[in-house]
Amino acid sequence: MSLKAKAEVNQREILALPADCQTLLSKAQVAAALSLSVRKVEEMISAAEFPKPDLRITGNLPRWRVGTLNAWIDAQSSKRN
Repeated sequence: MSLKAKAEVNQREILALPADCQTLLSKAQVAAALSLSVRKVEEMISAAEFPKPDLRITGNLPRWRVGTLNAWIDAQSSKRN
């Protein structure tokens, strides 16, 4: 199976997950979901404008739960209103 085909399978699997799933997102996935660069996400974390990772895999791979991202988005929306 080609790399592109594997990516398409993984994307379908992720989209099929239930909404309350504890899916973990990488920094790149968080950045893509927010339409930001990875560097901008890093800057926001350093400035305490974005939540720190929920956990780190093998010490240096940050991961956020989908719920953490959604809660941050909701908080940003309520700040604007």
